[in-house]
Amino acid sequence: MSVLVYAIAQRGDSAVGGHGFQHQPLRGIRSDALMAIVSDHEGAALRPEVETLWDYERIVERIAQAHAIVPVRFGSVMDDDEAVVEMLRSRREHLLTVLEYTRGAVELAVRATWEQAPEPEHQTGTGYMRARLQLRSRAREVAGDLMPLGKLSRTSRCELPAGPEQPMRCAYLVDRELVEDFTTSLRRLDQQLRDLELVCTGPWPPYSFAEAVLP
Repeated sequence: MSVLVYAIAQRGDSAVGGHGFQHQPLRGIRSDALMAIVSDHEGAALRPEVETLWDYERIVERIAQAHAIVPVRFGSVMDDDEAVVEMLRSRREHLLTVLEYTRGAVELAVRATWEQAPEPEHQTGTGYMRARLQLRSRAREVAGDLMPLGKLSRTSRCELPAGPEQPMRCAYLVDRELVEDFTTSLRRLDQQLRDLELVCTGPWPPYSFAEAVLP
């Protein structure tokens, strides 16, 4: 029997309830000021199949409704409770910092898709590189256009597209009470930016701002 870790919370938050994978009850493993929210796990490593990933996401979302958490990436299985306690001890300061920084906030993901992206010139290497530079230049302009969203968030992270067929992706850490203002501002920008389609998903637990929790 091993231990599947879903999230890290601060000790003293509300009691752990509900179920994780394989209908195993969720429980807390505590160390000093921290608590790992886990379930006991049997069998082989979890495979990142679509339905399994969605099940995991739903479990973490339910946990996030009751606790301020640092979400842990999918499939983080540890040998036993002692290994979890050692992880909490070794990463105590980092985890407390992230918990404090993300408390009361959620992640909103924004995807910017080009209505007419620049086409790479495959005839020459120079032409191809020129098209790539044009695309990245346009992506940086879009990042500037999205500045009003940045003013409604604590912080943000944007991933520039590697090719014309790929969207630009940004993650925003937004206070829960500002989610409606954020989505209203996004809809306004979507109407203003004629060559883009902006799509927002979430709110999610703050995955993009949790940093690496487990190796």
